[in-house]
Amino acid sequence: MTESGDGKVEIQTKDILREISNIGIGSCMTSLSHIIGKEVHYSVSCVSELENYGDMMEWFKRADEHVAGVSVPFNGDIAGSILLIYQPSMADTILTEIFGSIPKWGSMNNEMLDMIQETANIMASSYLSSLSAYTSWHIQAGCSAASTDMVGAMIGEIAGMAVKADNHVLCIGSRFGTEPDSQENCMMMMLYEHSIPGFLEALEEKKCVRL
Repeated sequence: MTESGDGKVEIQTKDILREISNIGIGSCMTSLSHIIGKEVHYSVSCVSELENYGDMMEWFKRADEHVAGVSVPFNGDIAGSILLIYQPSMADTILTEIFGSIPKWGSMNNEMLDMIQETANIMASSYLSSLSAYTSWHIQAGCSAASTDMVGAMIGEIAGMAVKADNHVLCIGSRFGTEPDSQENCMMMMLYEHSIPGFLEALEEKKCVRL
């Protein structure tokens, strides 16, 4: 079952989604590591229910933090969106590897933002491809959107769009960074709950095939 009697997603379902997400995160962070030429450290996935702005702000220190964010919608056998939040230090690391010189966050231009967006596209594609390979489902990424803004404004817009698309949304997220004790960047998959029953059925079928 997906929900308990009070409408909350069951702990067992969250555990399954967390384990599957960990597979996607590993592939995703390997892609980032190849792009920047450095080891990437990341946390295990955390699953929570997204009901409002405050649920997403728990991932950040302050609403006035300036970050680069990329949203990648996806659909097919499951639907939702992936949100990647890069702190200035990670954005600089990515851009330095691409352009060969150390950029300044305050001088971010359209070309630089395009490179951040393309990096996010590669990471999201790796994540979704891993999920698709594991479940044998078709999952297609849509057109991404990138921006630089304060966390509060960015999260408010994303949370509003997600809740509008589906009354119940699960946020499956991980933190990452180039240092073990400094994982301030975030990757979150917002999975619309109407997709979850079929997703769990696919996992159960996969388990039966392996047996």
